[in-house]
Amino acid sequence: MKAPTSTLGEETRGDFPILDQKTESGAQLVYLDNAATSQKPNQVVDAHMFYYKDYNSNVHRGVHYLSSKATDAYELSRRKVAAFVNATTDREIVFTRNANEGGLFGTLKSFRTVQSSRAIRSSIWWARSE
Repeated sequence: MKAPTSTLGEETRGDFPILDQKTESGAQLVYLDNAATSQKPNQVVDAHMFYYKDYNSNVHRGVHYLSSKATDAYELSRRKVAAFVNATTDREIVFTRNANEGGLFGTLKSFRTVQSSRAIRSSIWWARSE
């Protein structure tokens, strides 16, 4: 097997313009505190901007045009995630605000939850229904 010519970090760094900064010492910025805040790639920033500009509204909470549009987009993302993780149904996909809430929800709903490492606090959780 041929060794890769570039790393994933090298291939995706350009998607994160915030990382183009230099530190006070002149070193290239590296951000590793993703347990507190994960940096967003251009694709995510663009999607958020599109949402706020085109159909910013509460999901599953209104009967008006914007709420319907936001709900449709939300449910489409659930189906896409389900397909990506090979879920049996999109109802297995539950969106939460953060890993702590997801872990608590999973525990309360009798999900099997595994925290990957105490060193990275709660930044990565995997949950699967029993």
